[in-house]
Amino acid sequence: MLEEVVAQVGQDQFVHGVDLLRQGNAEEALTSLQTVLQHSAHDPALLTNLGIAAARLEKWGLSLSYLREAQELGSSYPQTATALNYVTSQMKIREIPHQVEFWEVFRSNVLQGISLYTLMFIGAFVILLTGLLVLRFINDRKSALASEEALPNVRFIHILAGVLFCAWLGLTLAKVVDQTHVRAIVTNDVVSVKSAANPEAPTLFELYAGLEVIVQRESGDWAQIRYPGGPAGWIKKQDFRVFSPGLYR
Repeated sequence: MLEEVVAQVGQDQFVHGVDLLRQGNAEEALTSLQTVLQHSAHDPALLTNLGIAAARLEKWGLSLSYLREAQELGSSYPQTATALNYVTSQMKIREIPHQVEFWEVFRSNVLQGISLYTLMFIGAFVILLTGLLVLRFINDRKSALASEEALPNVRFIHILAGVLFCAWLGLTLAKVVDQTHVRAIVTNDVVSVKSAANPEAPTLFELYAGLEVIVQRESGDWAQIRYPGGPAGWIKKQDFRVFSPGLYR
């Protein structure tokens, strides 16, 4: 009963936040929707509206983190992609020197556009198709042996099913491996990355709003992060927002 009451309150708060956003009151809308986020952390619709509200307040890094999380969850709302494109076009993301990693390029171009849930749905179809074809081939082979006829040939449909299965399995394993990483978006305009979890520690380099980092470990109010293909260091947790928490966090 308590869970139903909390869910209803959250739904009412969500509707209220969306109404505020439509009325042009982005600041109150953001506050209202952030309250709902505490109870519905994995709702693409909520995250998309949070991203839009933050964008209207020109909180680009925060907006990007919400929209990227909605994308990671496989949002089917066209507003997610539209808002994401708009925010990306408005941000002047300043890269820092780094090595281009094949994994990051593959993730950006392939894995980022498909969710694990979608892969599981596709996998159900691929496994069913492959299983039926394998069983049919085995049955035809047994029948041919029993009647002493020529064994059935491997047809194009068998090869196609095998290729689809291998492609699906490879993508799924890659997505699972990718989601073992905790990824975050820098939300503050400029962040000094320290050599240790101490504000007095030497600054190694600077990060800028909108840049994506991998969170390696946490210590109190600090987190050790790594810029993909680049250096690592320590920043305050308040300077970033996690959009992909990882499967084992």
